[in-house]
Amino acid sequence: MKIGIVGLGLIGSSIARAVVSREEISGVVAIDSNRSSIEAAKSEKVIDEGGVDLSLLRDSDLVILALPVKTALKVAPKVVKYLKDGSILTDTGSTKVSIVKLIQPLWPRYVGSHPIAGKERSGYVSGESSILDGTTCVITPTSSTDRSCIEVVRRFWGLCGANTVLMSPASHDAVMAVISHIPHLLSFGYMHIIERAGIPRTLIGKGLKDFTRIAASDPDVWKDIFFDNKDNIIPLINEYIKELERLRSYINVGKVDAVKELLRQYSGVRRSLDED
Repeated sequence: MKIGIVGLGLIGSSIARAVVSREEISGVVAIDSNRSSIEAAKSEKVIDEGGVDLSLLRDSDLVILALPVKTALKVAPKVVKYLKDGSILTDTGSTKVSIVKLIQPLWPRYVGSHPIAGKERSGYVSGESSILDGTTCVITPTSSTDRSCIEVVRRFWGLCGANTVLMSPASHDAVMAVISHIPHLLSFGYMHIIERAGIPRTLIGKGLKDFTRIAASDPDVWKDIFFDNKDNIIPLINEYIKELERLRSYINVGKVDAVKELLRQYSGVRRSLDED
């Protein structure tokens, strides 16, 4: 199976690194507007062929759009013009409703995907062949998605080291708002307080670094996610503000037992996340 990857950033280059030497893969071709990334990938044998011309995808059996959400929405209509009959198209977008709605009518052999992996650093040089090992990739078919295409995409993510689960696009976006999008938004937002406080770096410990690590993530990627999934994110922001207001009220009037009980509940929920 020949693979085409559009976008050689963190995820795209990690995918290429993970599969280029697999015997099931006959070749890896990549498209990226950054020519230095393409040249580096070829010299490091991360890809077999690459460039800026989408026509390079014409012989690919499976094409992955490894692009930020907004970029994927713009590029997808151009990509499908170069796909051969029978080629399967998937993507790595962190939101799914808008992407599936756009691409599925354009290419019937499209299967939405979201590998839940990454780190705060972006770009080709940040890619790692093991970044998907042991992770989960959510596949988001609809009632009209070709079942055989789903199986091909599942096997491909397995080659990358990921386990797969199936969810509807809407369910995916609702869940990801809770477990990924809001945590990133809160971490980003807290940087405003850190900047204003002017705290010496020597006082910053592991707790703050753990909480704010993801605030170093790519702003272009995350602004697209926040706007694309705003229907799920805005209600969660409101809910979080409401919970903070409850805590503020209890602390302000000295309700020590009430605060302690809330913290006990929060702590219990967090510990339960580590249970099998």
